[in-house]
Amino acid sequence: MIKRFIGLFSGFALIAGILGGFLVTIGSYENLASNKPFIVCSSLEQLRDFNLQRANYDARIEQGDNPVLVLASSELNTYLSKSYTASFWTDHNYGMDIMAEGYAHICSLWDAIAVGAFDKREITNNKVVIIPSMQWFMEGTKYSNDVLNETFSKGAYDEFLKNEDISEDTKIAVSEKLDSYEFKYPTITTPLPQKMSMTLETIDTFAADAASSVRLRCAILNAPKNDGKLIVSNSEKTLSQAIPTSRFGSPEEPDWTAIQQDALEYAKSRASNNDLFLDKWVYDNAYEDWLKSAKKWKVDDNKVLNESEIEDFELFIKVCKESGIEPLVILIPSNDLLYDQSAYTIKYRNMYYDTMRNLCDANKVKLADFSDYSASTYFLRDNTHPSNYGWSLINEQIYNFYAN
Repeated sequence: MIKRFIGLFSGFALIAGILGGFLVTIGSYENLASNKPFIVCSSLEQLRDFNLQRANYDARIEQGDNPVLVLASSELNTYLSKSYTASFWTDHNYGMDIMAEGYAHICSLWDAIAVGAFDKREITNNKVVIIPSMQWFMEGTKYSNDVLNETFSKGAYDEFLKNEDISEDTKIAVSEKLDSYEFKYPTITTPLPQKMSMTLETIDTFAADAASSVRLRCAILNAPKNDGKLIVSNSEKTLSQAIPTSRFGSPEEPDWTAIQQDALEYAKSRASNNDLFLDKWVYDNAYEDWLKSAKKWKVDDNKVLNESEIEDFELFIKVCKESGIEPLVILIPSNDLLYDQSAYTIKYRNMYYDTMRNLCDANKVKLADFSDYSASTYFLRDNTHPSNYGWSLINEQIYNFYAN
């Protein structure tokens, strides 16, 4: 054990020394982000580094990009199309942009911490958008607790705790929820004996975070110049880029009728090879595997919804209220033709939709409700992710919310 401690401390000291020299040599995230603050879709490693996210956000505000925070999970990190929300806003200057904060397995508690962390300094217009996933809330599809360890950002949690707008009761409630999820990082509510037992993992985490910070800074330095045009290929969506020149100049008003008609035609063309209204790539490459997995789902009528996730979503709303942040909840549908082949029939899906509506209504939170959009509307490209057309409808709601 002693050798383990010595090895870890020596390794951490070495990494810290390298990192310190690296920072002195090339400067801080703030300096690096001043030239390349735009990321189409952050990787999980990038999202976990809150200092990077904050530096990018600040640089985009300073340069007039006017980004609104959009929180979600895999909706923000899947197939890119021209209406995908992080690329749509850069094709023209509609007077605003979005900053996509999301990755697969990110849930409500992560979002609560992120809002509190960003609000410690500033959130543009005091508004955020969140796109919850039904999978977070269904007991039979809820992610296991260990994914929170994969997505957790210690930097965001630390900033969340420093936010004086958030009450101590709320900070304790969020921390206790983290502890309840078999969390491997110590919080302000972790009992001392447990903190002691987590010491080795904590040191490992510090060392890993330091190495990650060096790696991410090198990636920014080595990212190619985009010459004023956004690089949006799926293989390069995590690149740090300059804000596209198309974002600047005189703002124009979106022609939503034309935008959505064009997006609908594109979505139809992508779903022309099947009667499930699925994007052709999804139908050819992912549908059968999804169906095999979905047929294994089981529903307990006494425990359809995950109560802990509902509590986490309520904490998200509470953090927003205490921080003076106005949220917009985007309630997206699920593909009825697919889910009806699983145990999650419309009866259970409606329980989720009703719960979300009731939570928003009780807390006076704005809701953009797309839950009635069936598969035949082409709103989705697969079981639950928006198509080009779905994103065009969501983008209009984001625009109306933010612009007004």
